Amino acid sequence: MSQNVMMAVGFDKMIQYVITGWGGSASDMSVLRWSLKRSNFSLPYGKYYLVDSRYANTNKFIAPYRGFRYHLSNYPHAIQRQYSSKEELYNYKHAQCRNIIECTFRVLKRKFRILKEMKQLKFNTQVKVVVCTVLYNFILLNEDEHGDDDSTTNDSSDSTEEVEEPMERLSFLDTLLDDSRLGDRLRRDIADSLWEEHLREYTSLYMINTCLFNSACSVRLRQ
Repeated sequence: MSQNVMMAVGFDKMIQYVITGWGGSASDMSVLRWSLKRSNFSLPYGKYYLVDSRYANTNKFIAPYRGFRYHLSNYPHAIQRQYSSKEELYNYKHAQCRNIIECTFRVLKRKFRILKEMKQLKFNTQVKVVVCTVLYNFILLNEDEHGDDDSTTNDSSDSTEEVEEPMERLSFLDTLLDDSRLGDRLRRDIADSLWEEHLREYTSLYMINTCLFNSACSVRLRQ
């Protein structure tokens, strides 16, 4: 029997929250609802988590746009990063940042090989996988500077000292029912900002290439 494990990971690669014990048939939203209502799930005030499209989009759990390219494998080369819309650009940036969670799962399975054989174990044994996450954080905190490192290809974290922020207790009604419109507005604002910056960079690059082309033509005419 498989199980559904929900995990929250920071850009410092530390596992911030994990919940186990749900059967594999349980939906991701069901696990999230339970965590918000029954557990001590919290996040820094004014911050939000990046989630995949299986979750509802709110102002504390930002999801990608559905129906647009998302996974980094869709953009294997820089030349293929031709975005047809602001939603597609937003999804690419979202995938870059959320790649930290995929990397963390890969590292966990490599460090703790038993995680690859979980289906063969009794369900009551499987739920003890939370111990692996505790050990993972301990190893991450204590490995030396040049130790094992599986950072993402695009690390969005800065090497600045973190300022301790107040923790905001999340309630089910606040995050999933009342804030869906706020989440859509926040996502739209982020997408608009990214698109405007992209257009400015594209315009600047086009002008530079045009100037270089004109200069090359002038040189050839003189010759």
